[in-house]
Amino acid sequence: MYTLNLFNMKILRNLAVLATLFSFALTASAQSYTDLGEAHKNYDAIMFLSDRGVVEGYPDGSFKPEQAVNRVEAIKMIFGAIEVEDPQELIYGDFPDIDQNAWYIDYFRKAFSLGIVEGYDDGFFRPAQTVNLVENLKILFETAGETLPTNITTKPYADAMTGQWYTPYVQLAKNMNLLDADSQNNIYPAQGMSRGSLAETIYRYLMVTENDMESFDPEEVPKENEQPTPSGYILTVHIADFEYGPSNLLVPQGSTVRFINEDDVDHTVTDDGGAFDSGTIEPGEEFLYTFDDLGLFNYSCTLHPAMIGKITVKPANEVPTI
Repeated sequence: MYTLNLFNMKILRNLAVLATLFSFALTASAQSYTDLGEAHKNYDAIMFLSDRGVVEGYPDGSFKPEQAVNRVEAIKMIFGAIEVEDPQELIYGDFPDIDQNAWYIDYFRKAFSLGIVEGYDDGFFRPAQTVNLVENLKILFETAGETLPTNITTKPYADAMTGQWYTPYVQLAKNMNLLDADSQNNIYPAQGMSRGSLAETIYRYLMVTENDMESFDPEEVPKENEQPTPSGYILTVHIADFEYGPSNLLVPQGSTVRFINEDDVDHTVTDDGGAFDSGTIEPGEEFLYTFDDLGLFNYSCTLHPAMIGKITVKPANEVPTI
């Protein structure tokens, strides 16, 4: 376990970048995942979300873009990309297949309390069930608080009917060009989402909403978003508006967390148990810490005690990598 002070931060960051390039034999323009090349259809989306800390790879250096995503993994991924206010009342949800001690429980409770997700008619939630395309669109648009189109009189796609619960979500996705139909204009609403396809949908949505596009157009994506700098295995906590974001982080043992001060005033990152203390982090500066020990680390800002956060460190095989 070690801390980095601000004096040697730039030197150590440069060394870390060189070490990453050496270990994976990469060039500056190559991928940071062993199974993800620039030719992959979801490359830009995955790398963009990876740079933001929304998605991560596996300990072996792979990303597994074709691996299926289940319902709770989709919630975690979307919540990581879109800021969501806490519900006024937290509803636990009485589902026999929801483990109240599972890694996903906080994400599930928040999504269920806000009405973003629901259970099935048989009383089960099925957290491990692969999320399908239209379920994903519902979670995404409900999380973002989008206004859905009404009076839809024609099918959005050849296999997307009118009058279905999912029709408004599919129509909005079409309006924003979040989906790619096949040559027969089919999107296959019930198809299971993979890590890569879910990343693509979220990426396109963020590009549209953050860059004032009417619909997604790769030609209109700002150049700084085309090939984001690979983030390796460093997770990021943003210090902004007197808050740590995310304030509750689950990380695999051995992870390095980077705290970036994006406010206009000084802050600190100080563990309640004395494990680490950043000292004063000036605006624009950052603090890195590697979590080699398992357990719960509650921390706060000594200059602004109302700012609190926590990081839970578990063995790598117990942490979802979505």
